[in-house]
Amino acid sequence: MEDSNLEVVDLRALDFTSSIDANLICSVCHCPFIKPTITAECEHIFCAECFESSTSQQPGTCPFCRTKIDKRKARRAPRVLSNMADDLKVKCPLQGQGCDAILMRGAVQSHVEKYCGHVEVECPGTDCVLKTARKDLGLGCRHHLVVCQDCHDSVMAMNLEEHREKRCTNRWTSCAECKAEILQCKREDHGSTCSEAIVECPGKSIGCAAKTKRSELEGHTGTCMRAGMAPIFQKQDERIKALEEKALAKNNSLKRRMIATLGAVLATTSPPSSQQGNATTGFDSGFPSVASSPIVDDAADAETGVDPVSPTSASSGSSSFDPAVQHLLSSYESLRLDIDRIVASINELDARQSMMIVNESLRVKEDFSHLNAVVGAMRIQLHWLMTTRLQSQQRAGTMAGSSNSSNGAGNAGYGNAGSSLNTMGSQALRRLSDAIRQDTKL
Repeated sequence: MEDSNLEVVDLRALDFTSSIDANLICSVCHCPFIKPTITAECEHIFCAECFESSTSQQPGTCPFCRTKIDKRKARRAPRVLSNMADDLKVKCPLQGQGCDAILMRGAVQSHVEKYCGHVEVECPGTDCVLKTARKDLGLGCRHHLVVCQDCHDSVMAMNLEEHREKRCTNRWTSCAECKAEILQCKREDHGSTCSEAIVECPGKSIGCAAKTKRSELEGHTGTCMRAGMAPIFQKQDERIKALEEKALAKNNSLKRRMIATLGAVLATTSPPSSQQGNATTGFDSGFPSVASSPIVDDAADAETGVDPVSPTSASSGSSSFDPAVQHLLSSYESLRLDIDRIVASINELDARQSMMIVNESLRVKEDFSHLNAVVGAMRIQLHWLMTTRLQSQQRAGTMAGSSNSSNGAGNAGYGNAGSSLNTMGSQALRRLSDAIRQDTKL
């Protein structure tokens, strides 16, 4: 419960932040006019309170020029002077308690009475007779002792924040990143602004995995394409989401209108109650009566410009059926059929593509099998050729060693015999499978 006995703000004690025109200054209090009053004889303007106090001390004399005046002829100054004075910017009178609001002078009283969070009002506690700040009303009664988590001293709950910032003996600590001295209670706030803290690139949402110091982040974002594109993608995502929500709302509205229209049509085409009988009654009891309470979206009606169809208007005859609603229903049905055809075409294309991939895979597998067979045959033939050549070289070396102890004829005979043996040996080394592979091209 707020305190209703708040004092009236002294407008002369306010701290002005904007420049003050000299024509708006009262010559008595030297402050901007408060309820200005103008004299009839010399037309000098004063604050109403200043004019009353001055004329009570020196009756019949103007406070500024000492001209003889009639106090009864003084009147309220033009409204524009009051408006100009009330439009001057001032600070909240509770700036010493922490309120940093800057507002017009004419709104100061309303600000203090209703909105300023640092005004002391009655505590919401049941048995508490103390006062608390308006901004702390939602926290309940704070007139109890709590333990400071930094120095472990007992302080009043309403003074805990001030204690941790100004009086706590262990209020200072050092940042692990930049080694700066910071308050314990401001550690989280410093973490969001520390220049040495490791932060992620703004383009993380679209694939950039870079991490750098906050002081070097600006240089990275200047060269990272993803960081520059991230805001664009974010805006596009927001637009897509908004369009999806709008399309969903329109779709739901169309469905509701269709249900209402179908209910109206059923109510129009239903037989008289005297001819329905028990069968009709049983049929109606199995389904909800859509026509009895049609659901119509007023927002959708305003957008499409189509009047909702009610059972009363539909039951008056077939001529009252709204052609616009019929057009919407037919369009909805045609769109549904088009979507079904598109889905069927996509499924068919998917099946064809799968079959094509399977056939292509089989053909590729057959080509690889043929290539493996050719490579295997070439390897076998190469192995056979190398083996034959090695055997020939071994025989030639053996024959050269034995030629030192024989004559030339013997050598020639032996050479002929050796050649015939080589020929026979080469013929003997041929295998039956070689005749099969004679068609294979090397």
